[in-house]
Amino acid sequence: MVKLEITFHSSQEKDIVEVEYYDPVDINNQRNDDTIFAILLGKNSYSRIDLKNIRVIEEENTDLEQNEQF
Repeated sequence: MVKLEITFHSSQEKDIVEVEYYDPVDINNQRNDDTIFAILLGKNSYSRIDLKNIRVIEEENTDLEQNEQF
């Protein structure tokens, strides 16, 4: 799981969202595609133009990643 902090242009509020997988390149492509109106992150749908920042605040290691550290 990856925990994201999302900020918005329209308010000072922040959302904390957990997702199974986070691909910043894919999200960046969606944010820059003017044919897309909404972006799904976790169980939430966000207006593409309202998203200000998306920041990873916590990332769980998988068992495979943990084994590679040793």
